[in-house]
Amino acid sequence: EKDGGTPIEKYVIERREKGRDQWLKGAEVDGVQTKGACGGLNEGKEYEFRVVAVNKAGPSEPSEPSKILIAKPRFLKPRINKVNLKSITIKQGQTITLEAPYAAEPLPKMTWQRDATELQPDDRIQMTQTEKLAKLVITKAVRADTGKYLIRLVNDSGSDTAECEVIVLGPPSKPRGPLEVKGVTKSSVTLAWSPPKDSGGKEITNYVVEKRDKKSGDWVRCNDPIEGTEITVSKLKEGHEYEFRVMAENA
Repeated sequence: EKDGGTPIEKYVIERREKGRDQWLKGAEVDGVQTKGACGGLNEGKEYEFRVVAVNKAGPSEPSEPSKILIAKPRFLKPRINKVNLKSITIKQGQTITLEAPYAAEPLPKMTWQRDATELQPDDRIQMTQTEKLAKLVITKAVRADTGKYLIRLVNDSGSDTAECEVIVLGPPSKPRGPLEVKGVTKSSVTLAWSPPKDSGGKEITNYVVEKRDKKSGDWVRCNDPIEGTEITVSKLKEGHEYEFRVMAENA
């Protein structure tokens, strides 16, 4: 604050590694400057700094130390810890959480993709970023959230990407129709259909067929679950009109 009556000739920047007592000279800058770069640091180590003003009469008392800082590169290409970005399988309605620890300097631009389509934040999708962690959260997961997810980090020094798979399990979609009537007798009918377009993420294990007599109006199960896509429904009443429907079940 005061120069002691003679101009400041220089400033000496001193450093001290956390846990040590000795202050070491890190740099000198001309007295007309009030900022400078301190050398002699080791990446990942913690340091505090102080400044001494020097004029013809000698050095001043040191300034108050800075807060403790971690030494890190000024320019570092993004490096994603790919081990931590794991593929997951969850049930429909649960929350998808993907975390990608990384190192980069300066802070990189972050983007997330699903099956090569860039994701945008909305009421279900949240993307957050700190100096060390990129995170994607998707709430109330649906089957359409299944896919290959890719994170890309970019800064002026370069870029890095990482991928993982997300599978969202749910009930299968309805069997593809319309139901094909392959044969009719006075007491039976043979029906056929095609598997669902979406299995729900698991193997289709069986089908359940139901019938409804238009006179009663109630849906009644016709069979024990079957694996195939064709069934003959028997014990029908001659002269009655029936409707039929099929449901798929997965593991």
